[in-house]
Amino acid sequence: MNWDSFVYRLIRPLSGASRHSPHHFWKKASPEARALAEKALAPFENSYAPVDYHAHLLGDGIGLRPPAMHKDMLSWKHPLGHIRYLSYLNAVKLPPHHHDPDRHIRHHMHQLVKHLKDPSHLPHRCFRVQMLALDSYFTPDGTKAPEKTHFYVSNDYLIELVREFPEAFSPVFSVHPYRKDALIELTRCHEMFEEWKLQLLARGILKQEEVKVIPKMLKWLPNSMGIDPMHSKCGPFYERMRELQFTLLSHTGEELAVSVDRVHQRLGNPLLLRKALRSGVNVIVAHCGSLGKNPDLDHDNRLEDNLTLFLRMMKQSLESPKDGEGKLFGDLSALSVFMCQRQLCAILDMPEIHHRLLNGSDYPIPAINILVHLKGARRAGMITAQEAALLREIYHYNPLLMDIVYKRTCRHPKTGKQFPEEIFTRLLN
Repeated sequence: MNWDSFVYRLIRPLSGASRHSPHHFWKKASPEARALAEKALAPFENSYAPVDYHAHLLGDGIGLRPPAMHKDMLSWKHPLGHIRYLSYLNAVKLPPHHHDPDRHIRHHMHQLVKHLKDPSHLPHRCFRVQMLALDSYFTPDGTKAPEKTHFYVSNDYLIELVREFPEAFSPVFSVHPYRKDALIELTRCHEMFEEWKLQLLARGILKQEEVKVIPKMLKWLPNSMGIDPMHSKCGPFYERMRELQFTLLSHTGEELAVSVDRVHQRLGNPLLLRKALRSGVNVIVAHCGSLGKNPDLDHDNRLEDNLTLFLRMMKQSLESPKDGEGKLFGDLSALSVFMCQRQLCAILDMPEIHHRLLNGSDYPIPAINILVHLKGARRAGMITAQEAALLREIYHYNPLLMDIVYKRTCRHPKTGKQFPEEIFTRLLN
């Protein structure tokens, strides 16, 4: 056994995804766990909305084709980065040095989505997940910088995946606005998307009413990709996004999935996305700002919680909408992890913004065991001890299912407020 395999097994109790296969859940899980999942999933059965607006593709990082990871994550010369890499492999149940990692990861993700629902209900329909591409790091002069790229998932690889599993996945493209060919690549993504939708109809995979509500989306992770959403190069890019009716899904808050320096963490400031909104682009603020602090650009750059900055933006968008501005949304991705319990609890108690929220998981983050322990939520009164035990049981079959069920089950400890069904069935189109 080599060193990678030894550490992979050693950290499995902390970072492992689950113990059982997802396709066994609806037959072998306890009746109580199945009942809790059925109750949580009930709204989805008559909805064409994606069950998850925010799920990442991963690769082993060492193949000749993307997805790829930064070299610092692939070597024991950088032990913390490499352990993080092995944790991600555990999350997708991929052993080190697998003979076909690309195929394994794609199949595993498809199995998670396919078995979100009881096969005895709607046997010919699969729930749908928005899968994300992630472009490389580019410098402001348009130079590609592989040495600064932490994760890379190409748009071509993404479209290949959604063509392979068209009933389960929809594409969320990624184009860095500093690229010299940014507008060309954005237009190409639009054309691939429209062609893919026509193929869905021609093959009879989806009905016309289902296809027309699939959102056309673009993903940014500014902290990692080196994007300043207020940069002058973003202006023409936003204009083209608006013309092509792309919705921007942008990470906000502190980035912890990869190593990011303090300067780049400031690119996750939610207030920087105002330029996109003013250009008429609809924006989804991933994680609702979530963790960390950033300069308050409205008040002398003093540090303020990213969640507070997001909530101010949302209040302004709802109370003082301006002609030509895009709509502002937030997603619940990664808010099921224990570090975000305070933020999740705060958002539960704000029904005035719930009609602008969408569900998302940030998979594979909710599949990393150490991030999903539920003791804090139980002690805080957000879930009962019985619910915690059932959620843990669901997790060990299907972490993606557990993420949905947890957010459908949790409640504010004082008011008892829960997230309404509409968050989980909302359409962007």
